[in-house]
Amino acid sequence: VKQILENKFEVKILKDAMLTELRFIEEVSRSAYIHYVGHSDSFGIPLVTKSKLTAESLQRRNFSHLKIVFLNSCESALGNSFSVSLAESFFK
Repeated sequence: VKQILENKFEVKILKDAMLTELRFIEEVSRSAYIHYVGHSDSFGIPLVTKSKLTAESLQRRNFSHLKIVFLNSCESALGNSFSVSLAESFFK
């Protein structure tokens, strides 16, 4: 399956030390399709810096170029009392 996808799409895998907010935003800005597989909670996606990529941070960006965003993570559809969900943050 990986080879089929790599032949059709440019695949970038960000994990461990590569998952920083800046790197995530850079890669998303150059992509049409996002598939995130990993942990999240109602406050965001944990980053290598021990901080989180939050819905608030994502909402400040323009992602109108994205065709598909697939978030396969815990609580990505749940917001909290302070913000919208991670999933909602990709929509404007």
